[in-house]
Amino acid sequence: DVPAIVMTGSVIYDFSSERLICAHSLHESYSELIAECAMKQPDIAVVVNTLYESYRIKSNLHLEKRGTLADREAPIASLNAVKNEAVYKILIVHQDHATLRQLERFIGKRFDGVFNVNFASRHFVEIVSADAGKDKALQELANILNVSLENTHYAGDGLTDLPAMLAAGTSSAPKNAPLEVKKAAD
Repeated sequence: DVPAIVMTGSVIYDFSSERLICAHSLHESYSELIAECAMKQPDIAVVVNTLYESYRIKSNLHLEKRGTLADREAPIASLNAVKNEAVYKILIVHQDHATLRQLERFIGKRFDGVFNVNFASRHFVEIVSADAGKDKALQELANILNVSLENTHYAGDGLTDLPAMLAAGTSSAPKNAPLEVKKAAD
């Protein structure tokens, strides 16, 4: 019964006791980030994650075809609907990888040091607090458990897992993981 690292490392949660261990919510400027990205690329999809709920702020065909079931079935909401809740992760989806790279550069320039932008795949970008990330969460979890990173194991199946896999003492990946992830596994 070890707590889990979820939401691209912005939350460490103990599911066995249903207890939040550690969380890094997004800076309040996340709503500006979403609005400005949507103005630059009106056809992006945006999903916002609070601790217990996902909300579709904008949808597109790529999210509907390739998103997770939770993201596809998330209720449609406006940013006003989540303004009183802490937001831990934003998912931006677009069919064109180059468009997402442009948004990544824009976010880096406009919101320097505020957000951590992670490509989950060619078409999915996850945005968390600059204080968050799976590698940082692994370090926090190791500190909480009083274990050195050399004595940790991290199992990952996506590109957002790479930093934590490289930080852990050992790591593994399933056969269906992207090639880069499989190469990083021990």
